[in-house]
Amino acid sequence: MAAPADYAPYIRSALASLKTGLQARIDVYNAEAANLFDLEAPTDEDYFFGGDDLYVRFPKVEVAVPEGALGQFSLSRAEGEQGLAIAVSVWLEGETGEIPEMHERVLGYGRVATEVLIQPGAFGPAVEVSEVRSLYPMIPAGTFNPDTRQFDKWRTLAALEFQLNDIARRPL
Repeated sequence: MAAPADYAPYIRSALASLKTGLQARIDVYNAEAANLFDLEAPTDEDYFFGGDDLYVRFPKVEVAVPEGALGQFSLSRAEGEQGLAIAVSVWLEGETGEIPEMHERVLGYGRVATEVLIQPGAFGPAVEVSEVRSLYPMIPAGTFNPDTRQFDKWRTLAALEFQLNDIARRPL
C-alpha cells in the first residue's frame, strides 16, 4: 500500500473542484421544477480535508481517503497501478418531522457533488473515476424524548465513494 501522504493531492484537488464547481451545479438543480427543495452552497469554511469535529453549520462537505491499494506491478516494480477510493460526505441537519425534506435535499447534494467530481481533472491530472458508490443514512443527532420516543434533531449525509485509477510511475 502506498503511503497515506500520497493521497493528499487527490483530496486537495477534489476540494478545489467542489469549491469552484458546486455552486453552478446547485444553481442548475434549484432551477429544475422537479426539485421541490432548494439546495444552498456551503461556504468556503464548510469544506474539510479529512473531516471536521464541529457540526454546527450545514451543509458541510468532507473529503477523505477510506482505503487505497497499489498493485498490478511491472516486472521491475518500477510501475504500479494505484487504485484508491476518495470519500466525499455532504452533511445536513434537521429537526424531527423534516426527514422527507432532508432526504430529498441530501439526494440532491449527492447528485450535484457527483456531477462536479466525475469531470475530467476533478481529482487531479490523469486521474480517472472508475466507479461511484453512494449511501444516504439518517442518524439521530439530538436529544431523545422518552415520552414521545423521538429525537429532536437528525443528521443525514450523502456518503459518496469515488473509485479512482492513477498510474504511479516512480521507483517503489
